[in-house]
Amino acid sequence: MSKTNSILNLIGIQDENTKLIEKNPIKTSGPNEIIYATLTYQPQGCCKCGIKNDGSIIIKYGTKTSRITLSGLEKNRYLVLKKQRFQCKACGQTFIAQTSVVDKYCYIANQVKRKSLDLSRETICKTTNARLCHISEATVQRICNAEALKYKGYGQRLPSNIGIDEFRYRNQTMAFDYIDNDSGNILSILPNRRIKDIKDHFYNRYNLKERKKVQTVTTDLNAGYIHMIPELFPNATIILDRFHLVQLMVRALDRTRIKVMNRLKKGNNTDQKRYRRLKRYGKMLKLKSKDISFTDYKLYYLFGYFTAQMIVDKLLAYDELLKRTWEVYQCFMRAVDQRDGVAMSTLIHTN
Repeated sequence: MSKTNSILNLIGIQDENTKLIEKNPIKTSGPNEIIYATLTYQPQGCCKCGIKNDGSIIIKYGTKTSRITLSGLEKNRYLVLKKQRFQCKACGQTFIAQTSVVDKYCYIANQVKRKSLDLSRETICKTTNARLCHISEATVQRICNAEALKYKGYGQRLPSNIGIDEFRYRNQTMAFDYIDNDSGNILSILPNRRIKDIKDHFYNRYNLKERKKVQTVTTDLNAGYIHMIPELFPNATIILDRFHLVQLMVRALDRTRIKVMNRLKKGNNTDQKRYRRLKRYGKMLKLKSKDISFTDYKLYYLFGYFTAQMIVDKLLAYDELLKRTWEVYQCFMRAVDQRDGVAMSTLIHTN
């Protein structure tokens, strides 16, 4: 056995196409141990167009150098691998030599992933796992997630009507969940709401045929979700969640009220009194018109003996925009109560 093969076997590299460079293949720089090697071979064919290589159809076309994290003990061990680039004369496209040492588009050796998975089976925390493997905690989690997907089974079933939402999770972070709208059962929960991770989850778990069966997806007005849904569920109709639409209407009414208050606050004594009234009784404007009493007289601070309807009328008289906003808000709330989708859509698009 040559010295080169002995070194490669010692560090766990058994790919016969990977060779150490001839001079000074191993260098030490502080806490890092760096190993220099090359990867080249005669490809059987083009991985782009599929044509077989007769010895001249595929030519060498430069190299690409990658730094790959290896499994070390006390030191951080890296493999600086100079990979051969090939060009196919038939299709003109290029591709990079592949190796069993590391997956395509990845810079962490498979031996590190296996070690991390072995440590995950032990009673040690994620921080210790990351330290022993010389990788980050996030990488440890990704390795575990990728391994778990292998056992979840591709092509699971999806209900016809699903709802997606987000909620506050551990350490005040936001998580993503989706449910069966017909039964109310939670289908799955993701620890974050990144669009890429959500897409990967659905692509890995459900095939296209199953995703095409989804007829409706209920969601809020999150722009990321709105653009993601047609890609994941080509035949689904997007339904906006009424709860979030009501929230938007309440916020719009509040913004208008605060805008009026800020203007009145800088005015004379009369305007400042109106400011205090709007501040104290702002919640009354959010009540549905059917819940505002026009018969029961009560003693209201800053007003005197009035009914709730009289209070609302006086507050709305302070500004025309506030009055119009309140009227639209009340029309929308009535449409929600009556489940009148046409009226809701008309109000949204005309106001």
